[in-house]
Amino acid sequence: MSAPPELAARLFTGLFTGYDLITVDGATIAVPKDGSIPVFTGTTLSEIALQIASYRGGVSRDRT
Repeated sequence: MSAPPELAARLFTGLFTGYDLITVDGATIAVPKDGSIPVFTGTTLSEIALQIASYRGGVSRDRT
């Protein structure tokens, strides 16, 4: 069972306060509020969260 989309979006924006979320043609985009780059895109908020965390050096994608 997954959380309702509104709850997931609220959780995301609470954890990643430096980003605004926008949706374009079904794709979600996390845009830095300060206008910097990079922006992150994905089909799910968890995918975007992993991208941001990896970019910041907080998560390794290597699961070995």
